[in-house]
Amino acid sequence: MLPLFFIPMVMTIPKLSKPFSMIREFHLADWFTLANAVCGMGALFSMMTYLQTTDVSHIYCACGLVFIALVFDVFDDTRRMADASKGVQS
Repeated sequence: MLPLFFIPMVMTIPKLSKPFSMIREFHLADWFTLANAVCGMGALFSMMTYLQTTDVSHIYCACGLVFIALVFDVFDDTRRMADASKGVQS
């Protein structure tokens, strides 16, 4: 009788439902997150422009962008909570 390590073992690879990808599909909450980031970076750049030019309108623009970023953040959170209640992973 042969030892157990000589017996060939057959390995089966399970079939995946869809191919593995590092890039996943975007949900609506992801677009709100990107809009939030764009508004935040715009506010930072607007403040840096104010430091160079001392034009007060850049401060107003930065404050407006921060408020818009807050709105996008609230939309993002509510959308993620709605997706979580449906069982959708984002």
